[in-house]
Amino acid sequence: MPSDLMFQGDFSFVNVDATSLSTLPHRQQVTRHVHGYRRWKKGQDARRLRESSRFHETIDPQFKSVNLTPSRGVREDNPSETAQIPFPSSPVRSLPRLLDLVLLNGNSDPFDVLPEQLTATANSLLAFERDCVVPAVRELELRMVAKENVPRQPAFTETWITESKAYLYDSIAIHSYLSRIAASRYMITSSPEYLDASRKFRHKGVASLKEYMTTTSRINILRLYRALLILLLADSSLGDRQALYQHVTVLKDIFATHHAVLFADPSFNLHHYISVIYLEVQFAVMNFSRTSLDVGPNGWVEKQFLPLWEHVSPRFPISRSEADHNLDSYLKGDIRTLYLDAQETLDIIMRIRRHTPLDTSQTWVYAMSKIILTAGRLMNLYAHLDVQPILCQSDRITVSSILQKLELASASLCAIYWLRELGGIESISMTEHMRLFTWNPVMLCKLRQILTIYEAAHLDTPEEQDHSGRLPLLLWFLWTGAMVENSISSPTVSATENENWFIRRFSDLVRKAGIESASHCQSILDHILRLHGMRPSSGDGWTASCFSPAEEP
Repeated sequence: MPSDLMFQGDFSFVNVDATSLSTLPHRQQVTRHVHGYRRWKKGQDARRLRESSRFHETIDPQFKSVNLTPSRGVREDNPSETAQIPFPSSPVRSLPRLLDLVLLNGNSDPFDVLPEQLTATANSLLAFERDCVVPAVRELELRMVAKENVPRQPAFTETWITESKAYLYDSIAIHSYLSRIAASRYMITSSPEYLDASRKFRHKGVASLKEYMTTTSRINILRLYRALLILLLADSSLGDRQALYQHVTVLKDIFATHHAVLFADPSFNLHHYISVIYLEVQFAVMNFSRTSLDVGPNGWVEKQFLPLWEHVSPRFPISRSEADHNLDSYLKGDIRTLYLDAQETLDIIMRIRRHTPLDTSQTWVYAMSKIILTAGRLMNLYAHLDVQPILCQSDRITVSSILQKLELASASLCAIYWLRELGGIESISMTEHMRLFTWNPVMLCKLRQILTIYEAAHLDTPEEQDHSGRLPLLLWFLWTGAMVENSISSPTVSATENENWFIRRFSDLVRKAGIESASHCQSILDHILRLHGMRPSSGDGWTASCFSPAEEP
């Protein structure tokens, strides 16, 4: 829709005296100006109305070729409610062009077509969604793909916008949607007004859902589930764990009894659902704690991804048995399973970077779901180990079970680093001066603390004890730490003796182990996780100082 034309008439300063208005010499001139402006304003309103009057005929391009029929199992809303709200019968397929204007070009709703009146607060939130959130989603999507394969319009971003329009048009979801935006803005600005707005919108969202569930005789299961999911996203953004658990319980019950209905409807997708899981895993990683949601195998979280995995996985043929054969035998138990999961995920990322353009949003959601679930499970393992009391001890540690804990903790942190780094979910830019989920510097300090105690404990073990089995894993820890160390610059690290801590220890270990070339070293590291040559943007040029120049490949 083109922007409004500017008023072309003359403007005059008018000093009105109510006691002598009829005698003003320029009264007729003022009257002509007022009438002229009103005629112009009516013309502008009529033009906007004409341009938006065909919005019911608008169909998103991605759904034009799909012949969609409602699922038999979905119970329809009563006719009166359906007439008021176009969302239930067609959640994302037929949306007003006005919403494109709201999300992409402007923030006005001059004809009150939305369920929620767009106040100044709501307008500012939609502007934030347009100017900060959508670009951040686009950046997140494009980080995983090679520059030469970048699509003209990222598929996930396109669908994200379509989904957002659907939520804005649904009377039982719009408040929760605005609550999520307000909570996200509060995370960035720390402004109490957005925290208050988020809570108020969420309260309205809960009230809308309760009214819908208690007054509607024929509930639309898909519509209810979608509204609960966006409410869950608001709960997560606000950090309200109690509400999150309560709403997850309701979602689990609906999913258990109506999963066939949900999966059968083509308009059901995971774009905002995956955002809930993404946030929960990111929060857990940032705090080195367990995830609030159960991300384990065969749980509610994973089951919602299974149809997508079954549909997309044939594009990414991967041999788990081959990965298991390649993985170092020193890794056993749960950590071995998780490293095999991590290897599968890294293989998927590699294929997307090299061969697979992100032509559909399913490809990116498939890869991202693998990344966040594996990272979440690794962080849950780290939290279960509870190594913090060990790190706080001042006495020397020699108990083998404690040493094993430190190894598992280090292995978990290193795998999480590579998944987040190569998956593109580290340090997300929201504004010019604000980034979210910057974890690498904190992780580096934690890994260094663990390995410092681990090294000291090894000094107290008998010399005759064979440590050769631990060598590849320790080499992997130090190499990963050196990669992180080389890719970040921490203002808190200034003393010379503390600089390049990991690089110096990696170099010492390489020399003691008799590893003379980078290729030999890489062959050892590949038996932990194969990165297929993928590296952080800073690269691994620092390795030149660890090997003889003649041996460098």
